Amino acid sequence: MVLGKQDNAILIPNESVIPQGRKKQAILYKSGKAVFAEITTSVRDSSNIQVVSGINLGDTVIITGLLFLRPGADVKLSKIK
Repeated sequence: MVLGKQDNAILIPNESVIPQGRKKQAILYKSGKAVFAEITTSVRDSSNIQVVSGINLGDTVIITGLLFLRPGADVKLSKIK
């Protein structure tokens, strides 16, 4: 069932969303560092969730090793999808 279509929707993998109480975060890669961003989400499917604020088109979202990262930590990317 298709509920709708939205051009330029930002989708990230479900596993990259970090619940923080009633809020949600994602970790972004910016200038070699881990940057924690508070996000607002919308619809999801079995693998992705739509982000409506907190992430911009073109941002790089870190999807693995999340438990080991702290804000401002140095990050070395191994693969960009």
